[in-house]
Amino acid sequence: MPLLHHHLHLLGAGHIPEPVLAELAQASHANAQASLFLTGELLRLHDEFAAAGIPVIPYKGPLLALAAYGNLAFRQMGDVDLLVQRNDIFAACDLLLRLGFRREQDLNTAQARFCLSYAYTFDFLHSGTGLRVELHWSPRACIDCVVFG
Repeated sequence: MPLLHHHLHLLGAGHIPEPVLAELAQASHANAQASLFLTGELLRLHDEFAAAGIPVIPYKGPLLALAAYGNLAFRQMGDVDLLVQRNDIFAACDLLLRLGFRREQDLNTAQARFCLSYAYTFDFLHSGTGLRVELHWSPRACIDCVVFG
């Protein structure tokens, strides 16, 4: 949608009905605000992980937007994706819980450990900001997410 607005805007007045351009402009502006929020939160979380001594790699989201389009606002995104080493997953989960996030999956410790063998993400939501974080531990799954959706 932001790319559509950008390219239609480049066509200039007269080619696209003004109400359509206005609606796209409003949606693109909202998307740009959301992108900046997510980028700021990604940077904050990266600092928190570094301070806790947990190596983390952010991917998709803002990084993909910059790599693919050179502009954060040209990609629609709804969460922050973080990749940690499998042996750091529970420390990373604990850190997110301390930062005010809650797990979207209601799992006990045994269930969470079982998930490590067949799943590749734990999803978190911050009740105050509404920020969603997908915490990944499988680089292959991350590649699949980027390539296939």
